[in-house]
Amino acid sequence: MSELILDKARLGDFLKAVAKDYQLWTPAVVDGVADYRPFDPERPPERKIRTRLSIKRFFHPQRENMFRYSTDPEAQEANVLKETLPQGKTAVFGVSSCDARSAVLNALVFVNDPNNPSQCPYYQARLDQTVLIGLGCNEPCANCFCHAVGGHPCGEEGLDLQLIDLGEKYLVKVLTDKGAQVAGLQEMDPAGPDESEAAKEVARKAREAMPGGLKLGQAVSQDLMAVFNLPLWQETAERCLNCGVCTFVCPTCYCFDILDEVQGQEGIRFRIWDSCMFPLYTLHASGHNPRPGKKERLRNRFMHKLKYFPDRYGGKLSCVGCGRCVTYCPVNIDIREVAARMKAV
Repeated sequence: MSELILDKARLGDFLKAVAKDYQLWTPAVVDGVADYRPFDPERPPERKIRTRLSIKRFFHPQRENMFRYSTDPEAQEANVLKETLPQGKTAVFGVSSCDARSAVLNALVFVNDPNNPSQCPYYQARLDQTVLIGLGCNEPCANCFCHAVGGHPCGEEGLDLQLIDLGEKYLVKVLTDKGAQVAGLQEMDPAGPDESEAAKEVARKAREAMPGGLKLGQAVSQDLMAVFNLPLWQETAERCLNCGVCTFVCPTCYCFDILDEVQGQEGIRFRIWDSCMFPLYTLHASGHNPRPGKKERLRNRFMHKLKYFPDRYGGKLSCVGCGRCVTYCPVNIDIREVAARMKAV
């Protein structure tokens, strides 16, 4: 890993250079909504905001075409599915450490599952073609708790480049070969010992600014059936609207449905985000639904993130502590409070 220095005054030039070779996305506020938008040289990127949606959609888009086919009975390859893999290089600037970790955690399901040799070619292709340029969190948001789920406000996991704000300049950490290629698009000077130490101090202060004593992973070791039968689920379900907002803003919710769409004699098979909070998600063709009520669906969401997933993947929680679900839940259900009651069994 090498460390470089980029003056803030040259950030725009760096992003313009990246945009020549990549489809570049940067954080921006449009109509009061913070989100990743296509890079606009005339609009400086926002650097101290948390976007409403995470980077999940760059690896697992809300709608993704998987296959094309013809329904023309006269066609030689009628009804033969032809895979449509994503094409083109993408770069995302201003990625928080929690969001970057989500790409790694989701990859455990899509491409790196030790219990499943099959890989999702769509997720893998997007991993290969996407560069994540991180920006360390000097001042974590009020609802952030990445430190409670194994992360850090200036963590490097999943990133290709990371920028640490040192005031008038950035320390640029080159973390992967892809990151080195992007860093090479702009001439930068090597970082000195003082600048490296300053970046470490920024990271230390950011971590110390977060509340102590919170650790969601403690729920993992609890007895499965004892947690499964807690009155917590009914009590919390009485507030829950089953609106699904938490699952759509969550970086590590990856549920999807697969649909076919035919226009004329051209068909597309695509997958689209779904939510375990919706009644139809587990509805069988027979009419039976193993999760018929809000309690069962809400319980499954939290048990998956805090119990089932870590039990399967070596203790890693399916949560990066970004706090979006806390921020956007219309009835103020807080995963931190749920985890505390789960580990109190």
